[in-house]
Amino acid sequence: MSNLFSNDVSSNKKNKNTENESARVDGLKLKYEDILSCFDSLEEAIFVFNNNLSILYINKRAEDLIGVKKSIILEKKINEYFEEKDKEKNLEYYLKLSDSKKSFFTFVTFLLAKEGKRLPVKLKVIFNSSNDCHVAVASSFSSKLDEIMELEFNKNILREVIDQVPQMIFVKNEEGRFLLANKALADRFNLPISEIEGSIQHDIQPVKSETDYFLKYDRKVIDTKSRIKTTSSFTDAFGEKRTIEVRKIPIKLPSGEIAALGVATDITKHVEREKELKETSSELSMIVERKNEELLEEKLKLEAIFETVSPGLLLIDDEGNFSLFNKKFEEFYRVLYPEDKEPLLSLNIFSEKFKDDPLFSFIKELIIEKEKVCDTFELSENFFIQVSGVNITSSGSFIGALIEFQDITPFLTLDKLRKNFISSVSHELRTPITSISLSIQFLKKYWERLPKRKIFSTLEVMEESADLLTTLIEDLLVVSKIENNRFKVEKKKFNIIRNINSTIRSFEEQLKSKKIRLEKKFETKDIQYFGDPKRIKQIISNVLDNAIKYSLSNSKIEVTVIKDYVGEYNPDNRKGLLIQIQDHGIGIPSHDLPYVFKPFFRTDEAEKSEGTGLGLYITKNLVELHDGQIFIDSIHHVGTKVSIFLPFIEF
Repeated sequence: MSNLFSNDVSSNKKNKNTENESARVDGLKLKYEDILSCFDSLEEAIFVFNNNLSILYINKRAEDLIGVKKSIILEKKINEYFEEKDKEKNLEYYLKLSDSKKSFFTFVTFLLAKEGKRLPVKLKVIFNSSNDCHVAVASSFSSKLDEIMELEFNKNILREVIDQVPQMIFVKNEEGRFLLANKALADRFNLPISEIEGSIQHDIQPVKSETDYFLKYDRKVIDTKSRIKTTSSFTDAFGEKRTIEVRKIPIKLPSGEIAALGVATDITKHVEREKELKETSSELSMIVERKNEELLEEKLKLEAIFETVSPGLLLIDDEGNFSLFNKKFEEFYRVLYPEDKEPLLSLNIFSEKFKDDPLFSFIKELIIEKEKVCDTFELSENFFIQVSGVNITSSGSFIGALIEFQDITPFLTLDKLRKNFISSVSHELRTPITSISLSIQFLKKYWERLPKRKIFSTLEVMEESADLLTTLIEDLLVVSKIENNRFKVEKKKFNIIRNINSTIRSFEEQLKSKKIRLEKKFETKDIQYFGDPKRIKQIISNVLDNAIKYSLSNSKIEVTVIKDYVGEYNPDNRKGLLIQIQDHGIGIPSHDLPYVFKPFFRTDEAEKSEGTGLGLYITKNLVELHDGQIFIDSIHHVGTKVSIFLPFIEF
């Protein structure tokens, strides 16, 4: 290497000839071009420098790492590209050594690379004492070096951490020698950490009698390799008696030796407080127990009231949380949100779930405006609730709201039935009365000029209207008697098949006018039954009248009678007969089925036809007066099947 760069060395001298120097350098590149190219293929970064630390040559690896062109790096100082880890033993230090001591040295430093990076490297320097030309090889750009430095940094951080914690932390070996101690422990011994580490506990413990106790558990941890927790007294260097809780765990040292790691917490104040609490605990326990009994009693009363009242109740705190509710409210909530499995106590009225809900948006007004609210909502079809709420205050401050949910469906239904009844009865009465009135006026005006045939037909219309009025009044009287438990049936033995056939014949004209075909399915022509023949005829008549009225033209009605019937319409498995009337008409909507046996109830579609809404109510009561049961199965726009089970009664 000395011969290789001898011309470069001379070129550094101040009084050199520039043109001659350029010629020598060009000659050098030509002469040693192949040799220099070998350095470019190395993984290590090669630096050649002189005694003034000026860079004479670098290879391509060094150029790439620094990120600057070779022409700019040459002639600069090598120490500009290295940040010395050891400020004392650096390149300048080794250059100043005598030639006899110069050889090669290896040390760790940082290469100042491109983009401001600091690469940890192992720098191997080969000194040439016979010439002003030296080589530095930077290698080991490994993560291990980073890890070592990181470990050293973490070690210092760990020392800072354990010195900051208030607990006393230490590591002791089997003979009781402190291998590690933190500042809190040193403060208790009133000694610097350096004096404690390496010392045996007997030498520094203020009260020697306590030492044996501590060493006993140190050895137990080391021998059994198990964790131990103890509470003991400890006298510090100032003579203060402290109570400490010590947790010790076995650890393995790099040498393979087992030591005890201890963390001691000063619990003196805690013990003192505990002692004070024990002195007053008896009195406090009695007070708390008495208060708890009072609170429990009040709580049980409140819960009993909460659960027994008919409205649904919900208590919401000032932040909108559901804090208390009864079962009735939970039923309402499950109607609104049947798929919601979330516990109600975890709900908040201001959550996203209730953002677009009109009911809970309405309740939010009470929480926000703190004013009483009241309104009616439809939870589902034919299910209405009235919601009202009041705010709750304490010492003038708003602390929440109590919301009441009242099911008003029965009241609305009753009101609807009342309106329907008034409307229906008014209409039903008006029609025959108007007919009779007009017929009377017609006869009075044209009596002398009318032929007998016209007079008789007019009288027939009046008679039919009078019969209709009679039927309506009789139905109203029957309802009145049923509701006052004054309705009686006159039972006797009769052929119920003959009774049914007679009833069907009375509807022949109606069946013909709508072109409805009636099919009879009777198992036998003679079934002896003990009951009221007039009321049985009324039962069949009411059901058949509805079937014809709500059937479509050119459809079919089936009347079936089964003796000794056993099945779903005989839930008590009694001996009796089943009468079924099946039509193929408009059917009944599913939401109206629970109300079809209510007095004066009529579906929206049924209201278009004549009727008072009393037929099925009377029919059901007449069936029950015969100890029977009536069932209705219906599909909207498909048809309706009425099933009547009449048990055989001994006669």
